[in-house]
Amino acid sequence: LTIAILFIIMNYMSGFFDFIKNNNSNASPIPSTGSGQAAQVPGAPPQPISQPQASSYNGIGNPPGGQAYNGIGAPPQKVLTPEQQRVQVLLNNQPPVVGQNQIQVPNSNSSKSPAVPGTTPTSSTSSTAPNAATAGNVKPLGSSLNSSMSSQKRTDLDLMTHLTQRSNRVFVTAQAKAKELGSAFIDSEHMLHGLLADGEIYKLLMEMKVQPQQIEAELAQTYKREAPKLIPPQMSPRLKRIIDNSLVVARKLGFEFISPEHILFALYEEGEGIGARALAKLGLKKEDLNKKIAGNKEGLLTDQKEAEKKKSALDQFTIDITARAAQGLLDPVIERSQVIERVIHILSRRSKNNPVMVGEAGVGKTAIIEGLAQQIVNKQVPEPLLNKRILGLDLMSVMAGASHKGEFEERMKGVIDEVKASKGQIILFIDEIHNIVAGGEGAGDAGNLLKPGLSRGEMQIIGATTLTEYRKYIEKDPALERRFQPVVVPEPTEEQAI
Repeated sequence: LTIAILFIIMNYMSGFFDFIKNNNSNASPIPSTGSGQAAQVPGAPPQPISQPQASSYNGIGNPPGGQAYNGIGAPPQKVLTPEQQRVQVLLNNQPPVVGQNQIQVPNSNSSKSPAVPGTTPTSSTSSTAPNAATAGNVKPLGSSLNSSMSSQKRTDLDLMTHLTQRSNRVFVTAQAKAKELGSAFIDSEHMLHGLLADGEIYKLLMEMKVQPQQIEAELAQTYKREAPKLIPPQMSPRLKRIIDNSLVVARKLGFEFISPEHILFALYEEGEGIGARALAKLGLKKEDLNKKIAGNKEGLLTDQKEAEKKKSALDQFTIDITARAAQGLLDPVIERSQVIERVIHILSRRSKNNPVMVGEAGVGKTAIIEGLAQQIVNKQVPEPLLNKRILGLDLMSVMAGASHKGEFEERMKGVIDEVKASKGQIILFIDEIHNIVAGGEGAGDAGNLLKPGLSRGEMQIIGATTLTEYRKYIEKDPALERRFQPVVVPEPTEEQAI
């Protein structure tokens, strides 16, 4: 019995060792690579190796097949697929710009670019990388556009400064007509309407046997009424050419400034606009107009000299800020709506309705006045401020050439009297108002000239000064302090300035 038991145990152990030996011999001698492919079975036919399928990327972690980028050195770059390369060849072989969600052609460090189906293989050094000679000269597109726009705006501004007072009134009338019709641009028909409102042009046309009423009737048939626009109408390219040519006409006649007669001639000579066609249809001839304007050269010169002598104090010593806003010559004002609303609220009061902006130099006090003028032009103010004009006092012009103390006061009195005569339609803006109310050298008693009109409510003033000067000169004068309401203008934050 004992021998039988030992024999059974030995057979069992022998079978167990054979089982272990067979398992070890069937194991693969190649370690697993973790690639996810099935192990090759000996004796079985070789299986084709399939490429891993591209998996969708949910934006979490590294993209499939991508490499983590630690921010040191050049970021990992992707290679264009054949289809993307074909598109790239169609785009004049220009390498795409590397940016957010964009790809890049391998740079010159690669030995050879991937072959594009249907094209001749090229080396990577051909044009896959930007030209080093020109890379430094490439400017952002936005900066070049801004530069171009700024240059064009400066050109238009320089051109408009050559207009006489009569021509300015013609332009304002033309712009008002374009805005009334809802036009986005001021064109030749609107300018001709403004010219007909000028007394000298009206007289000139009558002398040439052309009835202004017939011209206006002809224009009325061509007007197209559109939906009102929030933005004031701007000059059309045709009108810019007309104004530019009118300056040429003026200089040929020996003038540096553009009169309405010069605009009329340039408008007719343009020949393609509605205004020019209306004049030609009613029988106006270029030769007759040329002779009339050229023959009236001495008369124009005399009129300009007489007009200069009869120039009002406001024309001589102030700048019409609302007119400049109507002409589109002012830059838009941003991030100052709260201060502008505060100024509007004060101006709409019955008493103490003279705001004085207090702030350090350079914080944008004048820009706030320009923003207010734009809102008046766009009818975005309360009813008491509608149709009012903001005139900026040019203090240096008032003081220039004043040979004695009383002459400065006479000029200031003339300005104040004309503001009073406007019956509240003019708001006088005085920058650095402390120079007038201080009563120091050169200012005389100009501050005392303001007090009666302010106390009786016959005039409105917007002042601008620094906090130090306000406390020193205005706050210490009870008569002035009662009439002025300070408005603190803070310095823009870094985000607002940028």
